[in-house]
Amino acid sequence: MRRMEARERHLLLRALGATLVFLVLALGAGAQADYGPLQTVPTPTPPEVPTPDAGETPRPPGEAGSGTRDALALRVAVQPQDVLPGEELEFRVWMTNTSTTAITGIAVTDPLHPTLELLEVSATQGVAEVKGHALTLYVGTLEAGQKALILIRARVGPDVQPGQILLNQATAHYEGGQVRSNVAAAGLPPIELPPTGQDRRRP
Repeated sequence: MRRMEARERHLLLRALGATLVFLVLALGAGAQADYGPLQTVPTPTPPEVPTPDAGETPRPPGEAGSGTRDALALRVAVQPQDVLPGEELEFRVWMTNTSTTAITGIAVTDPLHPTLELLEVSATQGVAEVKGHALTLYVGTLEAGQKALILIRARVGPDVQPGQILLNQATAHYEGGQVRSNVAAAGLPPIELPPTGQDRRRP
């Protein structure tokens, strides 16, 4: 009986979440036009791969600093945030050159959670390389003020354990530095949701 109640609560929360996602996507449709049209990216490996400077510690976008190290803003979002085994997720990676000069040699790495199956990669520009669950998109150059968007579709594996949290963080390497995005998270519901105010460990 408790499993049925937990399942019903989960479905209700998902329905409410889907409504909010629809509203967010509807409001953001106009903003996406700033990034240009999306297209499925090819997967050959470029002859030269940008190598990040291992001697410097990356900082999150928006943190105070100087030079091009803080000039590339990087942000990740995932929808939906409440999933079940076998369902699909969509990760969006936004990049913006906030400086007054071009940023070159941009390569974005996004290691997917090992329980996810990569389905498709689309981007406004770049060439993708996939090795296992590690995705790298060679973006190239972003001119001053230019934006780029990466869309990643993935499916949750059928054997993912209840209560599992799927985290995602991207890193952009470029000539002169690197920067990390925020951490986006999606989760699976637990086997059983405890009644309000009660300890689930008690019989």
